[in-house]
Amino acid sequence: MHATTVLDKPAWQALQAHAKQAGLWNLPTTETTSYINDQGVLTGWGHRDGAQWIVEAIHDGKYHAVERTSPSDQWYRDCAKFRRLCTYMLGLSDLNPESLY
Repeated sequence: MHATTVLDKPAWQALQAHAKQAGLWNLPTTETTSYINDQGVLTGWGHRDGAQWIVEAIHDGKYHAVERTSPSDQWYRDCAKFRRLCTYMLGLSDLNPESLY
């Protein structure tokens, strides 16, 4: 499926703000399977079933892609911000998530 949406200036600025808050350009393309939790303990989660969220972007001729599996606001801090970016972008479209199945 391919669709194009033209954004007005406020929507574009909000999209840029979400990308900046998510740290899009600094996120690794794929998620790690382990991390240091708030108590300083190495822990992991592996990959989960669910939706695959992918954002591809080009800025100043530089391409970057970020992929996460079912990011949730409870998952971890960086992924929660990435999810908010993705859901904002989905909201800008005329797509209904239920119609994508």
